[in-house]
Amino acid sequence: MGHLIHIVIILAIFLPDGIYGKAPRKIVGGTNAAITEFPWMVSVMNWKQHFCGGALVSTRIVITAAHCLCKTNERTNTVTMFDKAALTIATGSDNSRHHNRVYEIERMEVHPSYTGKPPLVLHDLGIITMTKEAVLDATVQVIRLPTEYCDAGQLATVLGWGYLANKGGATSEWLQKAPVITLSNEDCLQRLPYPIGPDHICGWYPDGVGFCDGDSGGPLILNKELVGVVSMGYDCGSGFPDIYTRVHSYLPWIRRVLRRRYY
Repeated sequence: MGHLIHIVIILAIFLPDGIYGKAPRKIVGGTNAAITEFPWMVSVMNWKQHFCGGALVSTRIVITAAHCLCKTNERTNTVTMFDKAALTIATGSDNSRHHNRVYEIERMEVHPSYTGKPPLVLHDLGIITMTKEAVLDATVQVIRLPTEYCDAGQLATVLGWGYLANKGGATSEWLQKAPVITLSNEDCLQRLPYPIGPDHICGWYPDGVGFCDGDSGGPLILNKELVGVVSMGYDCGSGFPDIYTRVHSYLPWIRRVLRRRYY
């Protein structure tokens, strides 16, 4: 579990630490980011410790990765939701150890077609409803959903807290940002040792930049819109592309949930 060996254990490297398994992915090769620059960024916490990233898309709704909210039985391909009482949402701070406001969770749900079984993990998207509306200010705002399909050749930004180097090392106390160049799926498939689907965004950047253990569920941002969610990767910052869930593909489902849940 501690090493990225072959694609049969790819999903295992994203299972969250402190509930059922290993830590999700975090940023390698990033730089410090101010929460006022990305006020929609939230921390999904497990017993008061940072655990996954997420993005505030309404005053009560957070979008994250499905695998941040459930575990998968690979034999039966069924999912079991984590205990929502163990998780909370922290807003308004770029420091993972000191939080502005913390909210309890009313409801968690994953996309009904989510498949957490590698090598092809599909529909890796989860939605959290908080018990109270977030207090909006300079450090807490709502991000827009994507208005256009994210094409190849775009320069986006990924955010997260955590490991600053591959193979362990120190986690970041401060929010990190890193550039991401989006690739076509055809180009991506030539660079990866495992398959991806049409509802994925493939992202890459040179010089060992990429997400790593602890940043699952974090946002991929383009033009101040949430275009992707950190899903899966192959060996942190190693030059292989990283894979995000394409938010644009799931707008009908997201909007149904938002209408139902106090948008």
